[in-house]
Amino acid sequence: MRTRSVVVMALVLVCAAVATAADPFVGAWKLNLAKSTFTPGPGPKSLTIRFEATKDGYKSVDDSVGPDGKANHSEDTSIWDGKEHAVTGNPNFDAYSTTKVDAHTANGTRKRGGQVVGNAHIVVSKDGKTLTITAKGKNPQGQDTSATLVLEKQ
Repeated sequence: MRTRSVVVMALVLVCAAVATAADPFVGAWKLNLAKSTFTPGPGPKSLTIRFEATKDGYKSVDDSVGPDGKANHSEDTSIWDGKEHAVTGNPNFDAYSTTKVDAHTANGTRKRGGQVVGNAHIVVSKDGKTLTITAKGKNPQGQDTSATLVLEKQ
């Protein structure tokens, strides 16, 4: 009986590992500043995004250093169901909703104080090595912004 339990547990662990490995979003992503653009600039000095699989979607943890040298840490749960979910620690938006288009593509909407302040189109390359986020919106000062962030899998 014990052998059977060990085999079942091993199968569960293998299936969980395969499911996580098969998801191209899961993992740590580091911003490639040379390939990214920010209007108006400057962009952050650094950015790392980590997507962790959860029961219902993803947990996103973002660590960045802004152009002013200040560190920022934000977290949210991306269920990718199109519903609004809270974001903590981000000075630019306090809620985010996402919809997964396919295995490699998602669209998101950012809100601050209940108002839409931006949209993002998120794509993981077919080889799983590059995450590109194309974003448009307004910053806290009300200026139009656009950015193309190119992140590489770590």
